[in-house]
Amino acid sequence: MPGSDTGDRKNTYRFLLVRAALDFLKLHKVFAVFLFFLIVFVLGFATIKFTSRPAFCRSCHIMDKDIDSWENSSHQNVNCISCHVEPGILPLLKDKILAVKHPLTLLFGKVEEPINKDSEVAEKISDESCLQCHIVKSEEEYNGVIMNHKAHFEKVKCA
Repeated sequence: MPGSDTGDRKNTYRFLLVRAALDFLKLHKVFAVFLFFLIVFVLGFATIKFTSRPAFCRSCHIMDKDIDSWENSSHQNVNCISCHVEPGILPLLKDKILAVKHPLTLLFGKVEEPINKDSEVAEKISDESCLQCHIVKSEEEYNGVIMNHKAHFEKVKCA
């Protein structure tokens, strides 16, 4: 059959192409390892960027009220992770790994509403996160009252 011959040629061509690619990678193991880690890095970076957007947080129906509140706040132009994750790559990676439990909790566990009522979410916001944007002088005047921030930080957290 003429159609069968064309299909056989396509399958043979695909097989030879895959075989050539595998042979190339066997000969160039360093390139293969580099390519593997590059793919893992790019996919990891894309996943972190995608899951760090407020739209992703809103994909969970429980977060609707929180996102609405954030959109109407003075922090509406600040990304969620800027406050909710300590600065640095290691805290970000740790948070993303631990965040895998969120969809599992939504599917199989009990989720409190509102999401941060009596929970550690608000407590978890570190002073370092606030100080990424808010520049604090050692003493500052507010409506005629001089505030000593050093004393403030010893007793009270920013958030």
